[in-house]
Amino acid sequence: MINYLIIKIKNSQELALFSVTALLLFLLMFFLGTTTLAIKFILIIIIGLIPVFFKKPIIFLYFLFLVTPSLRVLTRDELIFQNYGINFNVLIHLSLLFYGSLMAWRSRSQLLVYVKKYQFISYFAVFLFLSGASIFYSLDRPSTLDQFVRLCSSSFGIFFFALLAINTRKDFYNLIYCIVLGLIVPSIVGYYEFFAGTGWYDPSMRTYRIDSTFTHPVIFSGYLLLAMPILYALVEDKIKNRVKVGLFAFLGNNLFFVIASLTRGIWNAGAAMLLVFGGIKSRKTLVAGILIFVLTFMFIEPLKQRVYDTFRPSPDSSFQTRLDIIKTTFPAFWSAPFLGYGFGAFEVIHLRYNEDARFWPSLQAHNDYLRILIELGVIGAILYLSIFISLLLLIRRLYLGADSKELQNYYFSLVLIWIAAGTISLSDNFLRIVEFQQIAWAYTGAVLAFGLVKKESTHKKR
Repeated sequence: MINYLIIKIKNSQELALFSVTALLLFLLMFFLGTTTLAIKFILIIIIGLIPVFFKKPIIFLYFLFLVTPSLRVLTRDELIFQNYGINFNVLIHLSLLFYGSLMAWRSRSQLLVYVKKYQFISYFAVFLFLSGASIFYSLDRPSTLDQFVRLCSSSFGIFFFALLAINTRKDFYNLIYCIVLGLIVPSIVGYYEFFAGTGWYDPSMRTYRIDSTFTHPVIFSGYLLLAMPILYALVEDKIKNRVKVGLFAFLGNNLFFVIASLTRGIWNAGAAMLLVFGGIKSRKTLVAGILIFVLTFMFIEPLKQRVYDTFRPSPDSSFQTRLDIIKTTFPAFWSAPFLGYGFGAFEVIHLRYNEDARFWPSLQAHNDYLRILIELGVIGAILYLSIFISLLLLIRRLYLGADSKELQNYYFSLVLIWIAAGTISLSDNFLRIVEFQQIAWAYTGAVLAFGLVKKESTHKKR
């Protein structure tokens, strides 16, 4: 009876429930100072909500984007259970795989239709197969398995999850507003770090940078950047003016943190988005964006230092480190040019070709194209690029064929997100950062599903 009543609660009550859950977990995590206790509590919450999620899996998607951005910092610690480490990401990956598989099984006939309908899914499936099969020749099999599970759950899996779960206009907008509302707590913590002068310490800059409830400034600012096209689409939508005021405030908030995070890779992605948006939609926005950059460059010293460091990098700067990684590891490509060394094996190659890297805080590639080229060879790189290109071509075709401005806005926001994703991949680990994967792929699946809902609604009216 209790489960029945929970399942029947209204969407507004669901949002309130998950908002309170996020706040309680956040307070527990920061004020009790025991992250493993918080993980235990999250585990209890997830288990307790299984009847709700099982009955209606889309509620898990709401939960994922409304609550979990406030708790990403928990990935720094693990709960040890029977000699196995369980952290926050493991819980999310396993939950995504379970509920995504449940949704796929329930909608298996529809799933096959989508596979035939969208060509980029075929490229993605082959890329996924190659990534998994590489475990047989990988230099780092545990890492291959770990990265393969991430790929299955937080990109391919969550895409299909959203695509199959969104069946009505209401489903779509509930998910979108959960994404937006999920930005509130991270933003509050971000402002606290900004004014308190705390956060993530960057030894190359000798200063603290804002990471909020995430584990790194790149993840925090990148997540907010990827949410900006979603906010844009909502602003352009036919909604009440008072709601638009709030959305504009969110856009300003996100822009502030993208700049204040002092993250060059995210700045580059933002610049790419701005160029596309200005070239297609609004020249005024392009000019305003350039003006904002010039003013911040003139008056904000840390930002000025980051820009100067790009052209005259110091030996210990992150930009110089990225250049060194490319220089030292690329020769490994010629020893295994076709299939690479196995998905997730880049860190082994990095150590093999640069022994000094064992003293570095991270052995990651910080460049997805370099990483894929070395881990999966030319074949993997071609497949990876084919996913991006075919997806952008699909969105362009859908944009041009859309019969409403509302739908065009959401398709265009997808273009901006994937332009940003492709740019982030040049200087950071887009493919490895699950927060980026989840918001990009879930939103992609949701928008494609919304397009089908709108098309079906139009046919019924005729």
